[in-house]
Amino acid sequence: MVAKVFWVEEQHTSEPDILKKVYEIAEEQDAVKGHVPHLLWHRKFKEPMSKIREALGISEPAEGGRVLYILVFRKLKPITELKGTEFFDAWRQCIMCHYCYACA
Repeated sequence: MVAKVFWVEEQHTSEPDILKKVYEIAEEQDAVKGHVPHLLWHRKFKEPMSKIREALGISEPAEGGRVLYILVFRKLKPITELKGTEFFDAWRQCIMCHYCYACA
C-alpha cells in the first residue's frame, strides 16, 4: 500500500469525489480501464489548520483554511522499472488516459 498525506484548502473538491468521476470514465473508456489506482481507504480530518494553529498558540490562527487528507492506495509497479517498448507503451497509456479524462 501507499499513502498520500496532504493539506488542502477546505473548499477544494475532495480527491475521493474526483476519483469517483475518474472511475465512471474508466467504465466507459477502454483506454482508461485498468489504469486507475484503487483507493482502499481515505479520511478527511475535520479540524481546519486554523484550529491547530490556535492550539499551538501561533499568531493569527484564523488564517489557514486547510484540512488534512489521508488517502491509501494499492501500490502500483513504478513505470520507471520498465524498459524499452514496455516503458514507451506504459508512457503512451498514461497520455491516452489523461487525454480521455480531459475530453470527458
